[in-house]
Parts: sequence; C-alpha cells; structure tokens
Amino acid sequence: LDLAKRQFGGLFGTIVTFQLAGGRAAADAFIAAAKNIPFCPSLGELSTTLSHPETTSHRGMTPEQRSALGITGGTIRLSVGTESLDFVCDALQQGLRGVVG
Repeated sequence: LDLAKRQFGGLFGTIVTFQLAGGRAAADAFIAAAKNIPFCPSLGELSTTLSHPETTSHRGMTPEQRSALGITGGTIRLSVGTESLDFVCDALQQGLRGVVG
C-alpha cells in the first residue's frame, strides 16, 4: 500500500493491468496455470479474478484500436479481491510459472 501511495499519489484502485511477453500464447498459458484465480470477463468481484481484454471487453475492436489503447494479446487484467497478499502473490507466481514453464 505504501508503494502504491508513493507511485500513484493515492489515486489507485484494485485493478492491475500487466503485459506478458509472448502475447496471446503467454496469456493463455498464464490463465491456464493460475488455477487459484478465476477467469471473469467482468471485474470487481469480492475475490481476486482475472480477465483477458483482447477476448472479452475489447474483442469488438480492431487490432489497431486495441493497440492504440495498449491492449495486446498478452494483456491481463487482475481485479484484486479480499484475499491475503500471500494468497494473491502465490496465485500470480503459479500463473507466471505456466508462462516460463
């Protein structure tokens, strides 16, 4: 929380977006391996969920439109829930292990 306050000046929420090198294949591997984080096309649940904007919220856009917004095949959106920090970190590490195999 202190890091987020310093980096974002108190203007932050519970949605984290990150890019995986390797594009769609990496995103698919991450989603499959992150077994403790349910896939959810809409964010904001009580528990931590993840979404893949290219195939959900922004699927109707052209690749050029998505690219202009910074959305690639490797984009993952994470909605952080009420679980412990250890749970979320462990679940993310599990997903990342699936990407780097």
